[in-house]
Amino acid sequence: MTVRMRGIKRYRHPKTGIEYCYHRATKTRIKAPFGTPEFIEEVRTLDANHAVAKAIPGSLGVLVDEFRKSPDWTVIKPATRTSYDRVFDVLNCPLPKSAV
Repeated sequence: MTVRMRGIKRYRHPKTGIEYCYHRATKTRIKAPFGTPEFIEEVRTLDANHAVAKAIPGSLGVLVDEFRKSPDWTVIKPATRTSYDRVFDVLNCPLPKSAV
């Protein structure tokens, strides 16, 4: 049974039969075996690093990142921070092709 994960490229070497996994966005090889908790954590780390790297200077993403690093972010109550995170996640979603 083949399991597919979005954003992961699986490659089986034709001679050795060894399977390799790559993070598509960063083109980085994932060293942990597929499906293990270490694999999932490595994918999450690569996704997070890629999301930070995508922020274009002068964009809303940079403004949100700077706000999260500021002392004002630490003063906000946890419930408010959770609400803000939900809004930031919605704003981070790409626009549909029809809207562009």
